[in-house]
Amino acid sequence: MNNPIKKLKYGVPDSFRYSHILRSLIFYYTTMQNNIRSRVKNNESIDTSYISLTVGRPYQLSLNTKKPVVWHSHNKNVSISKEGVLLANKDFLGKDSQALVTAVDGKGKIIQEYKITIVNWVANQSKLELIKRLPDYHILAYYENTIYFCIGSSLYKTQDSFKTRKKITKLPFLPASGFPMLISDYGNFLIGEHRIFWSKDLTHWEKVYEMQMHGNINMFDYYIDKMSNKCYVFAGEYSCNPNDRHKVYRGIVNIDGTQEWKEILTFNSITEYKKDNSILTSARHIHIVTVDPYTGNLWVGTGDEDIHSKILFSPDYGETFQILGMGSQEWRTLSIWFTKDYIYWNMDSHEPQKIFRIPRMKFTDNKVITPILNFGFTKPGVNYLVIRQNKQKHFPVGVGKIYTETEKRKIDDENQVMALNDKEYDYREIVAELVNGAQFDYCWVKDQNNEDLVIMGAAPEGNLRDMQGRVFGIKEKSDGSVQVQELLSLRAKNLKADYQINMFTQLVPLFQDNSGAIYFKTRNLSWSGIYKMKLKWNSTN
Repeated sequence: MNNPIKKLKYGVPDSFRYSHILRSLIFYYTTMQNNIRSRVKNNESIDTSYISLTVGRPYQLSLNTKKPVVWHSHNKNVSISKEGVLLANKDFLGKDSQALVTAVDGKGKIIQEYKITIVNWVANQSKLELIKRLPDYHILAYYENTIYFCIGSSLYKTQDSFKTRKKITKLPFLPASGFPMLISDYGNFLIGEHRIFWSKDLTHWEKVYEMQMHGNINMFDYYIDKMSNKCYVFAGEYSCNPNDRHKVYRGIVNIDGTQEWKEILTFNSITEYKKDNSILTSARHIHIVTVDPYTGNLWVGTGDEDIHSKILFSPDYGETFQILGMGSQEWRTLSIWFTKDYIYWNMDSHEPQKIFRIPRMKFTDNKVITPILNFGFTKPGVNYLVIRQNKQKHFPVGVGKIYTETEKRKIDDENQVMALNDKEYDYREIVAELVNGAQFDYCWVKDQNNEDLVIMGAAPEGNLRDMQGRVFGIKEKSDGSVQVQELLSLRAKNLKADYQINMFTQLVPLFQDNSGAIYFKTRNLSWSGIYKMKLKWNSTN
């Protein structure tokens, strides 16, 4: 399940539900407050008084005293025994999911307290332990036991986790936040100032293509075709301007460094969509551009409203595209990852979130999950997007609109619909339902048994349970089953701060080094910088 593409996978998705630009602005503001040259206290620990309590799973609290205490739970939904064992028998959301639990001594003094949140996923079985805190470096890549990073426009490398560093060069541009550096035998690629740069030796950089804008999520990837001896590089664009068209670009790179770049996909603007609702290729912006390392297929995700949320794929390096699915928040994603047998994606939404996957065997046989239909009849209870109609009221809504069917209607060449949730075509599998917050970026890691799993960061967007940023582990076992566990939760920097800031609290996984340490970038936490952590994974029964 190793991703053979050696590159950093992370982005900067800090936004409102429909405004990632605000996310970025908030992130830039908070990171600017951190002095990159300041010393950090490595002995600081993560606050363990915030605990996620899995429904139906008892959890033993610990005490810092041997004196007798009396336990109290300030929420009837969370019980606590005289021995300090927590239990929640039913799932709740919002304030009903939160409990203050206190340990009181014989004099009535509170000597310890815990903030408990009831959750519907496995917690407290595996964990991440803090090794060290590092300054807020702009990390670009991890490759062959070397971390590449920037301070301003100066490019550095370190092979000892920042104990020492060596300056490589001063870049002729400022690298774009959220984009990795792609490293390959065909050269190295960076994005900055709306341009794509290439270097053979990491020292001398030249512009190879100019974009109209750059993105801020997982929109930079590559694939090496060993049959043609060519490297295909893909990049996407991002903005929140309703008048902007957003594009995906492709570069075909030869081993001698010669390159050919062009636009391969254009999404119509929101303004254009409002004038013509029949435009299927419209999107507010692009969320992700990534490559399946097992096949070379190109995958693209967009958002944000239901009609603009879609996942597309290309089997021919961007020459043609097909829509796998669209029409709901279930197709609004920031991360798509791949294993030998499955294709996975998460949800960038504060609606009840799911993690989906599709089996490769079924994807080959039946690719499209939301097909366009031009024969037969509609089905009551199914959601349809009207593609074409020649009679004014053949369908209850106009072209480009979504409706839930209440009767059977004839479908033909002049009256076409797209089936958005018809079980006849839907071969998705739900891996997990995490009623929490928006799910963000991921990286591949290995546990202490050298087994592969995905680490995924999540933010409390939506405030469904609490304002905790969380990290999840997602492990596909040899029999195809999947384990999903919470590994860590961290509270927002200031719980009294505006919700629009606290909703972006998270740890973004960056990479795992050769020692097994996993690096994370902070978002709106009490300490701003890089967390270096160790994973201890325990499989569930």
